[in-house]
Order: sequence, then C-alpha cells, then structure tokens
Amino acid sequence: MTIAKVGKVTPDQARDVAKDLLASVVKGQDPSRDRAEERGAITFAKLADGFLHHVEALKKANTHAQYKHMLNAYAVPQFGTRKAAAVTPSDIAALHLSLKSKPTTANRVRDVISSMYGWAIKGKILPKMENPAAGIAKYREAKRERFLSSDEILRLGSAIREAETVGIAWEPDPEKQTKHAPKAGNRLVKLDPASAAALRLFILTGARLREILHLTWDMVDLERGLLLLPDSKTGQKTIILNAPAQMVLAELPRIDRYVIPGKPRALKNGKMESRPRSDLKRPWQMIRKRAGLAAQADNPGLGYASMICGTPMHQ
Repeated sequence: MTIAKVGKVTPDQARDVAKDLLASVVKGQDPSRDRAEERGAITFAKLADGFLHHVEALKKANTHAQYKHMLNAYAVPQFGTRKAAAVTPSDIAALHLSLKSKPTTANRVRDVISSMYGWAIKGKILPKMENPAAGIAKYREAKRERFLSSDEILRLGSAIREAETVGIAWEPDPEKQTKHAPKAGNRLVKLDPASAAALRLFILTGARLREILHLTWDMVDLERGLLLLPDSKTGQKTIILNAPAQMVLAELPRIDRYVIPGKPRALKNGKMESRPRSDLKRPWQMIRKRAGLAAQADNPGLGYASMICGTPMHQ
C-alpha cells in the first residue's frame, strides 16, 4: 500500500501509519482491499440511475417521471459525484433545509431519496447502513381547497365548445422572432374531438389524468353508467357516470381500444401498436386561458381533474 507521496509526511509519521495498518492486518482486516472497494464504490448519481430503472420497470409512468425530476433536479446536482454510502443524514437535512421555501417539494425530495436508499440497502447494492433520509422530519404542507364556481365551469364549457367548432385564436410570442406568421384572422387552433371529450370527462367525473387517458372501452359500462378502473392510483375503482358523461362517451367513435387514442407505434413486424395519449397539456392550457382560469392550474402536480367541478383544488 502507498501511505503517502514522498515529502507529504515525515518518515516517523509514515512509520506510525504503517504500524496501524499492520495491526489491522493481524486482526484479519485487509486495508488494501478496503481502499480498492472504496474507490470502486457506487456514486450517488449511479445509484440514482439504477433506482430510476427499477422504478420505471415497476411503477406507473407518472410516478417514474416524478421520481426522476426530484432526483435529477435537486439531489443529483448536490451529491452526484459523491460515494452514495458516504452521504450522511446531515447532508440530506441540509438539502431539505435549502428547499424550505417549497415545503411540498422538499418533502417529496426527502421521500424519494429515502426510498432510493431503502431499495439499495435491501438489495445489498449498498452495505448495511442507516438510511440517511429516514430520520428527517417533514415540513407541514399547508393545503387550501376551493371549488370552481358555476361561472368558471360555464366558462370552461364555453371555451371547449368554441375550440372544437370555430377554434381559438393564438398570438405569436412577442419575445420570439416569428417569420411568416399567419394573419390574425387565420391564427385559429381547433380542438380535436378526442381532446374535447377528455376535458369534458374531467369536468363531469373528477377522474385523474391517467385514469381518463388510459381508459379503454372494455372499462366503460354505459348500460349501468359506470367506469370500471382495474388499476387506478388507489387500486380498483368504480366511477359512477352522470347522464352528460354517458352522452360524451356514447357519442365518441370506437376507433381504437383506448377511449382517448394516442399516436400508434409501428412494430418490427409491420403491425401498428395501439397506445394511449400521453398528455393533454396544450389543449388544457388553451382552454384554461380562454376560460380565464389562473395559470397555476397548469401545475402538473395539481392534476387536471383537481381543477374541475366538484373536486378540491389544492394550492
């Protein structure tokens, strides 16, 4: 083993270190192996990559996206190059404290880090150790609830109807140079029937985003007026449909196994694979702006359905 470069320590200091190393060998330890293992130990960034692959394989796409954002936006920039086993509770506490102005985000980052270390320790990717995030107290998350007023609901409905019939005008971004922009009278965006139906189902059912976008026709029981969801975020779930929601579904053409079809994917054998629509961010923003609702309704953490009739909106 190399103790230190010549000139960095005195001969006497080197002899003292050598004695300690020899004593550890007598006790059955292997200092050289320990140093090699420490140099090859997994970094926080590599551990995060492995954990995200695990989450992607077992969890829903939205859960994977949230975990990925929390790790890559906050934790990896802070600890990425450090050995994962060397990150301490005080390190995680300092990161948690730095996010105190955003208590919900701070708590989610803490939870994801804790889940990652729990997975790594249980899977023996890391040595048996204390989970550095486990003992950190969470911030209180103040939540305020409000419901959309009748006027706001009417404005949403009117905006959807306008978008799917005549279209909604758009304006070029003044901060961007737009060449050959169409004349004002031609700057109209029309909403496709599937997107309009999806937004109406949110308004009428209060379902979650993925519950509507991943809805297949075999989950729809129009005869009894039910949506039978086998795998929602809260497990098996039944949504009772009111008459307007049943009408929306009855009028939709069944052109795909998904009620709100996405762009199909070509397989290697030449066949097309049916896929659900990934999101409704642009249609929702267009409708929300036209209806005059607050921009915070675009926060993906709130969910589309949380802004709709009869469903609490957490702010």
